[in-house]
Amino acid sequence: MATIEKTRREFRQEVWTQPDAQSGVGVATWQVGIIHEIGADLVVGTILKEIFLFPSDTPTLVSIESRVVTEAARRINSPEYLASVRRRKSTRIKNMLAGLAKKARRDDFEAFTFRVVEEIRELLVQLTDILREGNTREILRQIRDTFLDGGHERYRDSKVRDLVASIFQRLSEADEITPEDVDQAWDELHSSGLEAPVPAVFKVEAVKEEADG
Repeated sequence: MATIEKTRREFRQEVWTQPDAQSGVGVATWQVGIIHEIGADLVVGTILKEIFLFPSDTPTLVSIESRVVTEAARRINSPEYLASVRRRKSTRIKNMLAGLAKKARRDDFEAFTFRVVEEIRELLVQLTDILREGNTREILRQIRDTFLDGGHERYRDSKVRDLVASIFQRLSEADEITPEDVDQAWDELHSSGLEAPVPAVFKVEAVKEEADG
């Protein structure tokens, strides 16, 4: 028996040979299990389909099992789950930024940066109204806005890409994003010359100072 295992979010594949009950001929069997951690309707379920493939030296049975597990979805407002969403998506965006290196000299470079912006917007939507991830959203807005009004051209520069990728690296590793992280991200973006909006917390303090003055 040979076994190949990946993460729960991907699949488990097992391959083995067993004798056929009637003919005694060995049957090559491929079994692929696909696990979905979140079901749309939060209902646990399994779908199993088996197909014989012909022709072959021996009959080959392919068994495909699709299973939905909903424990994560039932804890969808837990800090741990939301942090896992942020870390997973941040890793993806960081890798997309690295991929821009091969596109930096192309005339259609903007099209590739658009995909990065869409991923950022998608993560913002996923974290909407989640108080604990408010600092994450603020950083995402800052970075998103650096791409606007022609700002995407700055991402042809490897130093800019590396800087922003380092911010996503922190988002992909931290258990919690703090106001200090927001300040640090803005300082880094501003120092590099990227047009990032002033964090909302600064705006609130400025209004308060004017009111007190």
